[in-house]
Amino acid sequence: MILMPVVVFVGGMLLAGPYEGKASLIGLMSAIYKDGLSLKPGALLLLTWPVVLILLWAGALRLRRRLIGQENSVDRDERE
Repeated sequence: MILMPVVVFVGGMLLAGPYEGKASLIGLMSAIYKDGLSLKPGALLLLTWPVVLILLWAGALRLRRRLIGQENSVDRDERE
């Protein structure tokens, strides 16, 4: 949650030029966290996206392992 505003700031500086407003990383971070505390959807999505991505990835791996396990048990039943 701390790294995302830094990534946004650096990406914005590289792609679009300086951040308007308080033209600093701390200004951008304070705006994002203030909006997050105000429950604004864009800020919440930005701040929670890494966690959501990790949870989706872990869920996909768990589902894949379960499906592969079921395929292996079907293969064993067919051999017998």
